[in-house]
Amino acid sequence: MASRTPTIKTTPGILKWARETIGYDLSEVAKKQKVSEEQLVEWENGGEISVSKLKDLANRYKRSMGVFFLPDVPVTKAFPVDFRTLDSVKQEELSNEVRLAVRKARRNREYFEEISEILEEPINREIKKFILHFEEDVNEQAKKLRNLINISIEEQLSWEDKGDALKNWINALEDLGLLVFQMSMPLDEEEGGIRAFCLRGDEDQVPVIVLNTKDSPAGRTFSLFHELAHLLLSENDLAKIKRDNTSLRRQHLIIETFANHFSGSFLVPLNNLLNENMAKRFLSDKEDGELLERLATKYRVSARVILRRFYDSGNVTKNFFENKDRELKLSFQEYKKRLKQKAKEKGQSGGPQPYVMALNASGRKLTQRVLSAQESKKISYFDMVRFFDIKQKHIQKIENQFSQAN
Repeated sequence: MASRTPTIKTTPGILKWARETIGYDLSEVAKKQKVSEEQLVEWENGGEISVSKLKDLANRYKRSMGVFFLPDVPVTKAFPVDFRTLDSVKQEELSNEVRLAVRKARRNREYFEEISEILEEPINREIKKFILHFEEDVNEQAKKLRNLINISIEEQLSWEDKGDALKNWINALEDLGLLVFQMSMPLDEEEGGIRAFCLRGDEDQVPVIVLNTKDSPAGRTFSLFHELAHLLLSENDLAKIKRDNTSLRRQHLIIETFANHFSGSFLVPLNNLLNENMAKRFLSDKEDGELLERLATKYRVSARVILRRFYDSGNVTKNFFENKDRELKLSFQEYKKRLKQKAKEKGQSGGPQPYVMALNASGRKLTQRVLSAQESKKISYFDMVRFFDIKQKHIQKIENQFSQAN
């Protein structure tokens, strides 16, 4: 007589919660699990499910098995509203990978705050004291932030390349109390892609920015300061924008325009740019696209940022800006195709090594405190392995890479 497959009951509603928080609809999961929608609904209502099927769902929803037996369905936290998309991806169209990245970012922030308390290490709150105001001069506010970060334009221009610039900007902001995580998410709009998002949180929580590793280093740098503008914009100013503009689309446009302007103003101060001989030559002969690229290389940003600075300062027309910007967007699409082709030719999936992904997703500050907590026996070795969500063989590589980078 064949043995009966072990079954178990979960807390009613918790499987539905797990499915919805990662963005799957009922039919999608039923198809992937090769069961009827009716069967899935029965499981979600607390009906008996085999242990193997429950494990499959746990893997699909990226949840631990223990979550399904909590006494109550967890309260779902509000989704962040500050996303930087390639165009205008709606929140309901965001991919499962983006939703998972939001969950990971929240978990990382909570872990950082908990482990800082265990280590009795203070959390720097300095960045939260810097407030941006919508009606004040953007260039002047950008200059004040640069003074706070204490990185001169001369130092910026001395950095090795755009990748080095991204690393240095992230380090500088994390030293002021920001957490920056880099995770792989879809970048294309048709895939529900985004370039970055931020988590403001409660007054006593550490602000977080998450960048998309599929974006170029220059793209991530611009997104870093774009999202920072979202985090630092005065609550009163945000409330006023919402009061004065009943259209959500209009509110979004106003805030996004401000964030774009701030990011460009910070990274490429206008006085410096307009005094460049290359800039003067470009403005006298706007057909020379190579000059845009050379300026972008010098400032460690993208050509689109340089173009936007010329437009924001009134040095090029709206028509010229839109046509050139469209051309640069197409160039970026070609850049992505080349990267995919290069990876394909090498027989690679195109992704970085697991330990590099773990370091990117955890950020410098959090990684530093996790390693310190394990070294001082405040957490166990296996706690550290579970946090990084990586095989033990990669831990030494994380430690070596981190020590080299710092």
